[in-house]
Amino acid sequence: MNIESLFNQLYWHQPAFLWLLVLPFLIYLWQTNSQQRKWLKIADAKLLPWLKVNSKSQTSPFSLVILVLIWVLMVIALAGPRSILQYPKQKLPPTDSLLIILDLSASMNAEDETPNRKQRAISFIQNTINNQPEHLNIGLIAYAGHSFSVLLPTNDNHLAKHFGSSLNSLILPTLGNNLSSAIELAIKQLDQYQTNQHLLILTDGDITQTEQQKVVSLLKQTTNNSDINITFIGLGATQAVKITNSSNEQILENGRPVLSKLHQPWFLSLQQTQIKYRHMNDTKQQSLQQLIGLQYSTLSKNQQALAEWNEWFNYPLFIALFLLLSQLWLSNSKKITKASAHLLFTVFTLPYLFSNSVEASNLEQARQALNNGQYQQAKELFSQHDHLESIFGKGIACYRLAEFKCAVSAFSKVAWQSRNQSGLKKLQKNAVFNLANSYFYLAEYEQATVLYQDAINLGFDEKTATKNMQFSLSLHAALKRQIKDIKKTYQRAKWRAAMLGEQQPNLSDIIGSNRYIRQPTNNKTNSATFQQRQAIALIISNALADKNKQNQNTVTTRWVKTEQVPAQTTSTMLKRLFELELSLPASLKQPQSIKGQREW
Repeated sequence: MNIESLFNQLYWHQPAFLWLLVLPFLIYLWQTNSQQRKWLKIADAKLLPWLKVNSKSQTSPFSLVILVLIWVLMVIALAGPRSILQYPKQKLPPTDSLLIILDLSASMNAEDETPNRKQRAISFIQNTINNQPEHLNIGLIAYAGHSFSVLLPTNDNHLAKHFGSSLNSLILPTLGNNLSSAIELAIKQLDQYQTNQHLLILTDGDITQTEQQKVVSLLKQTTNNSDINITFIGLGATQAVKITNSSNEQILENGRPVLSKLHQPWFLSLQQTQIKYRHMNDTKQQSLQQLIGLQYSTLSKNQQALAEWNEWFNYPLFIALFLLLSQLWLSNSKKITKASAHLLFTVFTLPYLFSNSVEASNLEQARQALNNGQYQQAKELFSQHDHLESIFGKGIACYRLAEFKCAVSAFSKVAWQSRNQSGLKKLQKNAVFNLANSYFYLAEYEQATVLYQDAINLGFDEKTATKNMQFSLSLHAALKRQIKDIKKTYQRAKWRAAMLGEQQPNLSDIIGSNRYIRQPTNNKTNSATFQQRQAIALIISNALADKNKQNQNTVTTRWVKTEQVPAQTTSTMLKRLFELELSLPASLKQPQSIKGQREW
């Protein structure tokens, strides 16, 4: 992250305090002007240079700089710098959409990039996705003989990462270099999004002259009729090299090796049509925002209230205190200033030590209450602190109190915030396992099953997690059967009522009666908790309700398993879908050539 992006992602808790930064300069101007007026009352202005004498007792320029720096740091700490830790995506709609077009023609196999042009471009795309801002939709289009939509623009980073990783093994069904069709497809897709629109094209520019003319004409038309921001990234060297096909065999034309190079002059000519161009080597020091002209999105005051924050005020505060104490300690008036330094150190340190001791005492009381079965008291004590161990303790207390929604909230927060922190791996896997247990007691069996598997992947005891997961799977299957039975019972009850001319039965009566077509003698759900039975009834009602009457605006945050489908499986599926689009047989092992088009 560069300095520009760091400052653009910085927010202030009380930004009005930043006006205090100008106070030292106002005092300096006032003091200088005041002294000047006093001297002019007793002497002529021409005599002032001979009357003013620099005293040794005056503060040195270095000390003044240190004092101003202390003031600046204190004001910054007072304003409360902070950055976003987490923000609910469903509350923040994307403001920009970026479509990335990837050239997968045979010329991209040239090895004048490391390891080759194609892999260099894919690495760039994957890095871009890894650094995807929350307000940005990212989509993917790949082309060779034809162009195909790999991923529609989305701000779901997990989904984008998955499809980005599938590019490594993706093989398109036709050979060629149809860049113009890819641009046309991208423009059609971007038109569907009411956001700022960006198009990023990764190619070596090795296309026929006819195709170049089509692309230039299309780009001119696009820049004249829309506000799409278009950027080309060129790959390869200006010196021609040999190229190979997908089987790593050298491509020949009339018995001679085919050569390919970066078409730099053509790229440079595009800049005259308001198109930006960068070579891949020139993108290393540029952020995505700089490369495509992406504007940083800032949260409004109402949106800031929904975010979780990393607070940074303690860093400038401690630096300012250190400089202040050092300045007092090194001052000339040693007796007074050293005593002041000791006093200030005591004043600022004692509350910190006292607060730490109080916090440690409260945490110890919370742990004792938890161990003694006083879960309500433990929950209240843990709620007074906001670090992950306390949130985890609160989750345990909620779980013991059978307040499973509270437990889900606490364990989810710990599992999320402890990710990618090596020192918190144990806490994370325990949180994920307990989160699965909480979902289990809410009768969210499918969600619990996913989480049990995630806990195993994180290193939790496999035997314990597998046992719970199998129980969750069996209850999920039983619930499906129960829903199926109720559907049949309800349908037959409606038929019977219609035949006898009776009033149509109520679905809630069917659910509450416990009389189904097939009632197992040993019903495992009889041992479920009251919360489970309530949740099961709600699930059954939703499952049987008319889908058209369901609330379309309800958004539920769920823990999603990110690696459920291997990327290679996705690329194979995409290849078959692309073949179906072109009505090609499924038995193709190699891409087909297109009549009238060259194969690279």
